[in-house]
Amino acid sequence: MGRSGVTMTLSLLVGVVLICLSTASANWNCSAGSNEFLSLRMTRVTEEHKEYFMKTRYNNSKGGCDAQGLALSWEKAWVRNKRLQLFSSEVVAEATSTPRLTVRRKNRRIKRRIYGIDDRICIDPRRQSKSYPFSTVVKVSTGCTGTLVTHKHVLTAAHCIHNGSDYLPEYNSLKVGFLRPRGTFRWFAVSHTFIPFGWRLQRRIGPRYDYAVLTLQRKQRRKPMPIGVSDIDPTDLPKVYFSAYPDDKPTNSLCFRSCSVEDHDHDLMYFLCDAKPGSSGAGIYAFLWNPATQTHERRVVGVFSGNRWKPNPLGATNYNVGIRLPSLKYRQVCSWLDGFQCNPNETNDMIHEG
Repeated sequence: MGRSGVTMTLSLLVGVVLICLSTASANWNCSAGSNEFLSLRMTRVTEEHKEYFMKTRYNNSKGGCDAQGLALSWEKAWVRNKRLQLFSSEVVAEATSTPRLTVRRKNRRIKRRIYGIDDRICIDPRRQSKSYPFSTVVKVSTGCTGTLVTHKHVLTAAHCIHNGSDYLPEYNSLKVGFLRPRGTFRWFAVSHTFIPFGWRLQRRIGPRYDYAVLTLQRKQRRKPMPIGVSDIDPTDLPKVYFSAYPDDKPTNSLCFRSCSVEDHDHDLMYFLCDAKPGSSGAGIYAFLWNPATQTHERRVVGVFSGNRWKPNPLGATNYNVGIRLPSLKYRQVCSWLDGFQCNPNETNDMIHEG
């Protein structure tokens, strides 16, 4: 099947999903019992099973875990020829066989904002471009930022490569750039990408699934920053950090900032970290406690998405927003990272650090 046929199939699939969800009250998040954890069962949808897949899985979505499994299905696309593959996900509850890991406690997307005094700090590439964690930050050729999370994979925002209906025109020449000490970029081609199917469901939940993974054609020698689970304890909101290439600075300006999370829900974190266009896709990280090494380690726990208004009893508050990676999204992203070992019982909270 050619690209046009796959695109038509995907469009029909999205239509079926939206019709189904418009007639049923779908709860997009589900929960497990006290002695269970939620897991993903993932299956590739072959060409001969696409019709069966559409008629049974999506047309009969009942909401709850089934609807969330729908959103956590995904598509894999190759950059040069845009060949697509579909993968179906199901959310299931499984009995826990080992204790979960714990940690030591320590609306519409609009333009990103600066709150009060601009406290972004731009690094000196001559001294810091190859220093961790700045060395993990990449510039995406579509005008966004990304983070190297394995030696061959970059985490970024879905809207940096896809508009919710189709891939951006710049997708055919997609690449990422690493900042060099002399202030120029070394560019590397992208082989293929992954986006969650929930990103295509714009009218319902798309903004909550604004994340993507870019697979590079060549492995990098730089130390990556691994992903972690973003299961936030509401009573212990952490400080978060991220670096990005903003559009209001020279093109080679890599700027760092940190702030506390002001509010959150299951999928989003709200904060007042300063940001401008170009920052989208930056990996938001926090310090997590690793019991094995008895140290705090940086882990990417979210993706910077943009700016939104959050309703409150007095009206609404404006925040810059990050997409969280709770356990199910964490498992989904792990399945995109070839050879990356994810702990199925891991549930690290984000913590305060310094």
